Order: sequence, then C-alpha cells, then structure tokens
Amino acid sequence: MLVGFLTVLIMGGVTYAFWREGLLTALTTACNIFLAGLVAFGFWEPIAAQVGPALADTFLRGYEDAICLVTLFALTLALLRYLTNNLANAHLEYHPLLRQGGTLVFGLLTGYLASGFLLCVLQTLPWQVNFLQFDYRAEKNAGGAKTPRVLPPDHVWLTLMRGAMPGFDPDATFEVRYARYRRYNEDREALPYQGEFEGLEKKE
Repeated sequence: MLVGFLTVLIMGGVTYAFWREGLLTALTTACNIFLAGLVAFGFWEPIAAQVGPALADTFLRGYEDAICLVTLFALTLALLRYLTNNLANAHLEYHPLLRQGGTLVFGLLTGYLASGFLLCVLQTLPWQVNFLQFDYRAEKNAGGAKTPRVLPPDHVWLTLMRGAMPGFDPDATFEVRYARYRRYNEDREALPYQGEFEGLEKKE
C-alpha cells in the first residue's frame, strides 16, 4: 500500500512541476524517460558485472546494479533533455483546454514511468525483506488481489522493457530474483541466485 501511495505522490509532484512548463515539455520528457530507461536497462547488467568486483570490499558492495542503472539513466536523460530543448526551443501556442489537459495527461504519465523506473532501482539495493512494505507480487503492493496490475508501476515498466528489448529478462524473473539475492532479514543474509526461477513465468 505504501508503494502505491508513493507512486501517486511522485505522479502528482511531476505533474505539478510540468504545469508551468507546458504540454510539449511534458510530452518530450515522457518520451525521454522511456528512451533513457531503454539505454539503462539495455546496458547496466554487463557494466555492473565489471564494476561489482571492484566494489566487493567497499561499503558500496551490493550497490553496483543501482549505481549503473541510475548513472546510465541520468546521463542519457540529461543528453536527451539537452537535445530536445535545443530542437524545440520556442513556446508553441495551444488551445487552453488542450494545453492543460495534455499537460495533465503527460505529466501523470511521466511521473508514472519515473516511479516505475525508481522502484526497479530500489529492488536492486540490499534492503531488508519488507522495505517500504514492498512485495514483488503486485497484489500485495496494490491493496488486494483484485486490484489492476498498474500499481506498483514497476510491473508495467518491466513489461515495457521486455516488449522493447526481447532479450531482456525473458523469463520475467527480475523481481523474484532480486527478492532473493538482495533481500535479507534478522535470520539470514541475502541468498545467492542459482537460476531457480528461470522459466518461472512460462510454468505458471
């Protein structure tokens, strides 16, 4: 439930931030976030595999996935924002209803995509089992088994990434894998992943 609340909070904050920026900025930012996410999810794993050994004996051990994801995403988003600002540097005139309604829609969409990406990043961190009351099963986070699988938005984000990059997480085990080898509790440390969940979605 807390994850769903944070999602709505981020969506509201992003929409408010774009209210003065206008429709074009909200639209291009939504596209840029998706494209930056493609770059981050497309390249973070091999980079993290190289960075991991260098961080093994430091306080950043276990953070290599998050560091690579956020760095790739932030750099790509900054570059795309720079390019779009230079390509579309004039304010366009719209009908007030289109401007306000479009800004609202794309502002909410941008916040939704951003919160989906952030939730995926949080899952890669070495957290306690129930951080932010998080459970990788959608119905546990969204408030009931009958709740549509749009909250939390990480499920939708991962589905988008799989659809855009067929080689990414083909067995849809991203969340359950990280629930195993990044989560710990009072009784145990995080467990190493040994491929137990490969083909899980296909079996279900």
